[in-house]
Amino acid sequence: MANNSTVGEEASSSLSLLSSDGVILDGDQIPEGISRNFVRLPGEDGTDFYNRVTHLHHQRQKIRQIGDLSLVKNLTVLYLYENRLDSIERLDNLVNLQMLYLQRNRIRVLGGLSGLKKLKKLYLSGNRIRRVENLEMLTSLQDHQHLKENEKVDFDPRTCLSLKSLQVLNTSHNRMDTLQDLQKLKSIVTLDASNNNLGADSKIVEHLSKMSTLRELDLRGNPAARGTRHWETLVGECGHICNLNGKPVSHTTRTMLKNMKAMLSNANLPGPHQSSGTRDHTKTRMKL
Repeated sequence: MANNSTVGEEASSSLSLLSSDGVILDGDQIPEGISRNFVRLPGEDGTDFYNRVTHLHHQRQKIRQIGDLSLVKNLTVLYLYENRLDSIERLDNLVNLQMLYLQRNRIRVLGGLSGLKKLKKLYLSGNRIRRVENLEMLTSLQDHQHLKENEKVDFDPRTCLSLKSLQVLNTSHNRMDTLQDLQKLKSIVTLDASNNNLGADSKIVEHLSKMSTLRELDLRGNPAARGTRHWETLVGECGHICNLNGKPVSHTTRTMLKNMKAMLSNANLPGPHQSSGTRDHTKTRMKL
């Protein structure tokens, strides 16, 4: 039986022969993605060797199609970024996969991932995806990195509702104009929604107030983020956010804003013996 180094050299030769038209990733190419430091144990047969493989590095290999990868059924990490993939297929049998890197391919539609029940991290930036959908079965997903910049992305409400474990989402530079669907992400901790089209009338505070698990939020580069009023309003209304636009929110700052809001609110309410003229005068003084 050929050793791992020999098998890897044969696969590398096969890759080079196919690279002009793109490569089909299957069992013949698998050895090329195995680290050289991962060697076969004395007396170990091929099946046992491949059963121990947990990481495959197939980035930047002009791969255009995913073939049969059942040989490495215990794979946990798969690197496929910077290839020529236009779809996601034949990954359902990798039931132990936890991290999938698909950045900078040509993928247009999300699909073929329903069997990846243990997937925790999914990286898709630099593709051509315009709708985040078909992720309902990925109940362990915790980190979903952003899609193609400067393309408007739509989030399927059913998908957002089902991603109960998602903790990190980067959707910057995607021309989003609302956070309505994202309020269904019940475990979200970190959200980067910077450089979108979120305006002051997009009900940002209303939606963010329902995301009680959210701790870090970036809204820089949105129309709604211009000026200090936006920052003060979010800090005052969304007490669960600890870091806003790259700046930590201190307890002192939050308390001060709450007290200021209470003072302004009280100034607008007449006392039992307060005339309307006095009320207006007090209101003017508080504005100053």
